[in-house]
Amino acid sequence: MDALLARRRVPERARIRHMVGALEPLLWMADCLAGAVVASRIGDPGYLKRLDGRIEIHRIGP
Repeated sequence: MDALLARRRVPERARIRHMVGALEPLLWMADCLAGAVVASRIGDPGYLKRLDGRIEIHRIGP
């Protein structure tokens, strides 16, 4: 954030507020989805298969 502010890529009024992860259940969802994708990429597709049809994965780059 400091680098973005210094380069004027975000407004000066922009702020980040950190919260304890245990207090924000939506963070758990992101971790679970990321874990399922990573597990699939290293050979354990079981978690991702359980989500089949419920999420979209968009690959960016090579």
